[in-house]
Amino acid sequence: GLETGADDYVTKPFSTRELIARVKANMRRLQVVAPAAEEAEEESNEIVVGSLVIQPDAYLVMKRDEAIELTHREFELLHYLGKHI
Repeated sequence: GLETGADDYVTKPFSTRELIARVKANMRRLQVVAPAAEEAEEESNEIVVGSLVIQPDAYLVMKRDEAIELTHREFELLHYLGKHI
């Protein structure tokens, strides 16, 4: 449910009409939020989490001014987590 991190949920049994209405409502909410998120992302691609700096454009991760060597998968995972904290 909502306590475990979901934004919304539908209990069983549910009507198709209710499900469609909820999906449309969530899509409207996303259309309002998405442009603001894209604007913020365009300003700076650099992600700072504590002493960690992730620079996606340079494919670089720094910790206290020291470069950290990562595999492609490690970088992608760290970048994803940094964006969604």
